[in-house]
Amino acid sequence: MNKKNIVIYISIIFLIITFGFAKMELNKDKESFEGTIKYLISVESKTKNIKTEELQNIFGDTMVFKIQNDNYRLSYNGSDIKDVYYIGKKNMEYALRKNIDTLFISFCDKEDRKMISSKLSAKNEYILNRNCKMLLNDVGETKNYYWFDPKLYINPKNFKNHKFNFINFYYEKAKSPWLKYKYEGKSFNITYTAIEIKEEKIEEKTFELPKLPEANLE
Repeated sequence: MNKKNIVIYISIIFLIITFGFAKMELNKDKESFEGTIKYLISVESKTKNIKTEELQNIFGDTMVFKIQNDNYRLSYNGSDIKDVYYIGKKNMEYALRKNIDTLFISFCDKEDRKMISSKLSAKNEYILNRNCKMLLNDVGETKNYYWFDPKLYINPKNFKNHKFNFINFYYEKAKSPWLKYKYEGKSFNITYTAIEIKEEKIEEKTFELPKLPEANLE
């Protein structure tokens, strides 16, 4: 082998090694988003049984979402639900309602409904100056629209067991927290739109459950 061939060979080996390391870096788990997202809430009643204004009062006009790894907490300023906690290691949601000294438990290990279709829209939407994609999950009587910025990463492994409401399905596809969410149901529609995002360290005590009696919702 002459000197020229040796140089070419070494160059090829260098490129292979460099590409290999680059591929390894790309395959490393990204750092999952940790922080707080604040949303505006808009509700629309579709039944004569309750007015839009009454329904809006129940939910409130803002919701604060805090997430750390496989735990999250939703805090509302309405007249009914105060907080919803999801604890990943238990795979359960705990709902705390105002003026009721009970934690209502939902098991998140199953979803009995069938997913009719799930598809990404070709039309993007800007939310907080972020170019967001839209995912529509059609569950028949209800439809769930999610807008998300792929640059904000959530590790889908954190919610792989959260089957209730197809949360695992959403994170597997989007790999991102939603910045806008619209639920379309038979009785009402509700839309959450992000107005503030903070990437920050969340204290573990944020997810400490109130010491109250527990009741199973099932």
